[in-house]
Amino acid sequence: MRLTPTALVTAVSVVAGAVGARAVAQQPAPRQATAAVGSLTGAVTNAATGDPLRAEISIDRPRRSVRTDSAGYFAFREVPAGRIRLRAISFGFTPADTVLIVRSGEALTVSLRLRAVPQSLAEVRTVAKSPERTRFDEQATPSVVSISGAEVRRIPALGESDVLRTAALLPGVVARNDFSAGFNVRGGEADQNLVLLDGIQIYNQFHMGGLFGTFIDKAVSGVDVMTGAFPSRYGGRLSSVLDVKSLEETRHGLHGTAEVSLLSSSLFLGGALSENKLSWNFAVRRTYADKVVEWIRGNNDFPYHFQDAQFRSRLALPKGGSLGLTMYAGKDLLYHQDESAQLGSDPGGPIDITDDDNETITFDWGNRVVGLTLDQPLGARTMLSQRLAYTRFGTHFDLPSKSVYLAQSVAEVQLAGTITHAARRHTMSAGYEASSYRTSYREQIAIETNGDNSDAGFPDPLATDGDTTMRQTPMMAGLFAEDLWKPNDRWLVRAGLRGEFVSGANWLGLSPRVSAKYFLTPRLAITAAGGRYSQWMRAMRNEDLPLRVFDLWMASDSSIPVSTSTQFSLGAERWLAKDRFLRVEGYSKNYDRLAEPASTVDPRIRPTLLRYYDGRSYGVDFYLRQLDHNGFSGWIAYSYGVTTRERGGVTYWPAHDRRHNANVVATYAPARSRWALGSHLGIASGTPYTGWAGLMNRYRYDPVRNVWGPPGSDGEEDVRGPRNGERFPFYWRLDLSAERRFDIGAMTVKPYVNLVNVFNRKNVFLYTIDTNTDPPQVKGASQLPFLPSFGLRMDW
Repeated sequence: MRLTPTALVTAVSVVAGAVGARAVAQQPAPRQATAAVGSLTGAVTNAATGDPLRAEISIDRPRRSVRTDSAGYFAFREVPAGRIRLRAISFGFTPADTVLIVRSGEALTVSLRLRAVPQSLAEVRTVAKSPERTRFDEQATPSVVSISGAEVRRIPALGESDVLRTAALLPGVVARNDFSAGFNVRGGEADQNLVLLDGIQIYNQFHMGGLFGTFIDKAVSGVDVMTGAFPSRYGGRLSSVLDVKSLEETRHGLHGTAEVSLLSSSLFLGGALSENKLSWNFAVRRTYADKVVEWIRGNNDFPYHFQDAQFRSRLALPKGGSLGLTMYAGKDLLYHQDESAQLGSDPGGPIDITDDDNETITFDWGNRVVGLTLDQPLGARTMLSQRLAYTRFGTHFDLPSKSVYLAQSVAEVQLAGTITHAARRHTMSAGYEASSYRTSYREQIAIETNGDNSDAGFPDPLATDGDTTMRQTPMMAGLFAEDLWKPNDRWLVRAGLRGEFVSGANWLGLSPRVSAKYFLTPRLAITAAGGRYSQWMRAMRNEDLPLRVFDLWMASDSSIPVSTSTQFSLGAERWLAKDRFLRVEGYSKNYDRLAEPASTVDPRIRPTLLRYYDGRSYGVDFYLRQLDHNGFSGWIAYSYGVTTRERGGVTYWPAHDRRHNANVVATYAPARSRWALGSHLGIASGTPYTGWAGLMNRYRYDPVRNVWGPPGSDGEEDVRGPRNGERFPFYWRLDLSAERRFDIGAMTVKPYVNLVNVFNRKNVFLYTIDTNTDPPQVKGASQLPFLPSFGLRMDW
């Protein structure tokens, strides 16, 4: 029986890349015969809900098939001009079958919406590739892991789903502790990770001192994590790339998701207009931990909250092009509204942090991001991309009673572009980046003195009045070129070169990068990669500190050198089934001219007081991945790594040197079940810390009487041991989650529960020393206890 589009497809819209194409007979005969080909792209969605679908897409001329990605998108390159039949199959949905006309040199875009089949269907077997298998077959880039937004939302979380905490469960990635969503990749510092939102850099990706990530999970379609050997189109970081993709809403009308949890509430709205030519979505989130504490304790002891807003739109252009707009704004606020403000005398005030009513503080930090991206096919084999973006991160701290004021910001305006051309055995790309930076740092700190006029405050060699302002306005220009070459069915080779110039440091550098893949069998391949990387924007903080409230960013200049790194990796990947693979990779990295502040307690930054050091890391990562199979998915990740740092001939372990790190993630959400279950087991060895060698009594000398006072008359001083010479104990934690779906009319209601640290494991967060006992005692503070949370998600 022949299937028709009317019977099987709710809506099929075909947007031709060019309108009013001339008849072939009217065109002059070409001098030389060329292949008449076009391209075909599209998206597959659920006709009832508008959600993207995983589906097998096939064409009959020539016989080819692909599988849609997590956002429902698919693409065919070099499709012969003429009439073709396109077929879409997704388990549990009525297949779509339609006829299209492909014109030479044009890009055709289709939108398919499939209807769910309520009755039982016979088993549908597909042979199409998953995005991960497509990357294995067609790309030479190693060390890439992709996680969809749906998978992120099924993993147990602290209060609500978190993209960054999910990334910390991948191979080669180390999370320092439970209180921070930050991560270190293959021995690198936390600021060496390039975090992007639709290609736009986010300088500070955390809220609440690192406890939560900035990304709203409902507005995320997926994330790609590159833990090493990333291509030449990425620059400015030494360790990794985390590329977050915004969700593209494809449903017509107004749709949305509302969620309420113990810590926050969020709202997501979106839709598509004009036959999917224009899509848009908007998401907002606010925490109310301040309100919860006030409700429980009856006072405003925790006057803090954070908020986010994110917007994404995409406009389809003629000839298969698109114009995308991304905007994000997030802020952390520490505030207080006293009684006088409630009476109307004052609109609001900072918080009271001590018993002294005159002690006040204001503290806030946040990001602002806006970017415009143009993607335009230039024929069937060439794609042009252009991006204009602005991103800013700022911090403000004010403690008037102590005459302390700190303000810091970093802003970047970037213009970037890439052109890619696909030939028979080569995919060549070239591009540019031009960025203008502006960093500003201002401090006003009163210098207190005691009776003998010695400095009782922080040492300040650059300013005698405690008022310092530093500004930087560097520019960066970068060019890169890359070629992906497939000489035969056994080899894939990617070679690239990146050149960069940083004006503030008057630095010009070249970064060659190359990777190769050799297929021993169609399911087994060996990969090797190496490259040079550089970084000129740094977050100046000491990695020994267990928490990060905010980052102070500074650019390389005449006194702060550019940091560089050389990396090599060697690995193998074996596909055990069509939805399961195993990857093993070893790596080695060398670092030059890394920087950190000289003090862990002085909040001020001085270029002349920065310490510079070199380092090395090496290790091996194991990754067993189960893609979605009848609702079951997950992974087992294990990493062994050794990281060292060296300064002045002294070698030490940095605070993120975690030797053994394992994460087991499993989720179960079958299509016909109303339940979705998730679990995570984390096991790791301890990270280093600096212990105590003892306690020293200070003696006060009396010059009048010419005598020394008793022990401790001038105070006591802790004597610390070698830097990071000791390690915290073994760490493990089990988390569970469950979600139940209820259909109420056109709305889907999903109550859920998350159980963090089910066995209430007392994992050590840090040690402190109590000098009031004899002998002094070292005491430990634990990380997260058993912490249940619940929430409600509503979709319509």
